[in-house]
Amino acid sequence: LEALVAFVADADAATFNAGIAELIDVDDYTAWWLLSTFVIASDSAGKNSYHYHDQARSWRVVPWDFNHSLGQSWETERTASDDAPTYFSRNELFRRLTLHPTFGPAIYQRYQDTLASGAFSKASLGTMIDSYMEEIGLSAARDWQRWQDAYRSFNRWNGRTDFTTHLEEVQYIRDWLSERWLFVRDNYTAA
Repeated sequence: LEALVAFVADADAATFNAGIAELIDVDDYTAWWLLSTFVIASDSAGKNSYHYHDQARSWRVVPWDFNHSLGQSWETERTASDDAPTYFSRNELFRRLTLHPTFGPAIYQRYQDTLASGAFSKASLGTMIDSYMEEIGLSAARDWQRWQDAYRSFNRWNGRTDFTTHLEEVQYIRDWLSERWLFVRDNYTAA
């Protein structure tokens, strides 16, 4: 891992461009950047991810920690859908991949394709939320009924007035994703 970090940090552009595909699964790392920027996963993009070396191939990545995403900060304060993080200042690999002469254009094309008919398409996002609601909606409503007072009175945010009910929160996420989809389409799909 230290060798990978050193390569990303120190290799000149020609060396990086020629060698990065031998070291990492570019598809995995691209998916991480797309997901992080689409849902504004600020904790995952810069510091919270698992990197593992598949001995048969190359470095792979599994992102984690999405408590700062989908329209809220890690303290559950609302975040705007038109924020435009690239995470380049926090993750040099993202910056260098998007500047790569071959991978860069392919990454932005993948973003377009994912928005149009992939996991980030409007239809896929709606279906995903509906599926989660069918699967966990009743238990989430019961949890909210049981824990809402403790949540609202927690000392880090008990002065807030923007709390929602369970169903209002689901609608907030739907609205936020719809706004986010438009913003990403207009701002992230070209180098």
